[in-house]
Amino acid sequence: MWIDLFLTAVGVLTVTLSLVLATTILIGRPGAPKADRFLAAFLLLSALDLAGWTAPLLPGALQSLLVFRLPLAFLQMPCLLAYVLTLRQARAARSVHLWTGAALVAASMTSLIPRALGLAGIDVLPQLASTGADLRVNEIALHLQFYVYASLIGVSIFSRARPVLEPRVLRWLRVLLVVSLSAHTLVLAKSVAAAAGAAGVYTALNVAVGVSASAVSVALLLLVLLTGGPASTARTRRSPCPSDLDEMQRIRDVMARTQPYLDPQINLKRLSRRVGLTGREVSRLINDCEGMHFFDFVNGYRTRQAAAFLVDPAWADRSVIEIAYAVGFNSKSSFNAAFRKHQGMTPSSVRRDHAIADSGLSATDFA
Repeated sequence: MWIDLFLTAVGVLTVTLSLVLATTILIGRPGAPKADRFLAAFLLLSALDLAGWTAPLLPGALQSLLVFRLPLAFLQMPCLLAYVLTLRQARAARSVHLWTGAALVAASMTSLIPRALGLAGIDVLPQLASTGADLRVNEIALHLQFYVYASLIGVSIFSRARPVLEPRVLRWLRVLLVVSLSAHTLVLAKSVAAAAGAAGVYTALNVAVGVSASAVSVALLLLVLLTGGPASTARTRRSPCPSDLDEMQRIRDVMARTQPYLDPQINLKRLSRRVGLTGREVSRLINDCEGMHFFDFVNGYRTRQAAAFLVDPAWADRSVIEIAYAVGFNSKSSFNAAFRKHQGMTPSSVRRDHAIADSGLSATDFA
């Protein structure tokens, strides 16, 4: 039937585009911020969810296992909300929602245990799997969760709390929210039609969902390819703020002269006291004039100092972790991640490349 062929083609297209988009976000932009990683996770989970449409192309044994992709769908909206909250620097709230999503995944997996055992030939509560009650409960919970998280995303997007997001980023987020709401409302209507036994309406809505999924995937891919991606706009510096340049220069002077970033306990409050401004003013200045969050700003100074130590003969006998501690980091993992983000390479590569340059050897000889 042409509808089955159409939906299979849509499944292949949307899964492929979602994977390409996630890969473009993660690999296409080295040093991508954490916000990008949450968006990529959302896209990968969406690809897994849409893989159900590719079922006719899979062996029968795998087709029966596709139902177990359902639990991971409970992480899609928490990841999308985490993306928005990361742009907003709401770290604590982001963690709460990710843990809530993980708890829903665990609950969903637990509810599908009888079905999993049935596939293994062990009949435990066979009537549960045969009636599909376990799947219906999961489906209802998934719809409810979607609209709860969509509401939370809407509140976060339209909130005027600091940091205020750039207009371009806000437009992207609003479009993403509206598109997601529209597409999921079609999915909800399709579920209602299936429950009501309206086969004709269900088929029409299935086609509509397929068309919208394809359109959304193509549009999102073009957006990332043509504009450099949504979160990259959050990193783009805003236009200079002339009235604040003196205050921002005061912050830069304090950072260069007294090196407060070397203190592992440095925070917004401590720095604001040193420069004679409020914490809110310092946060806004760094956000507006530097285009980054407070700890990214501090880590930029730390990694530049670390890079200088790594090539300084006086520090040649110090290990990388000793240098990390010396410039204010509390762990090697956070140091490596920040160094790669700000310097574009690992601390070991900087030291190795400097040693190669000093020795006159080729990279092959040094290896």
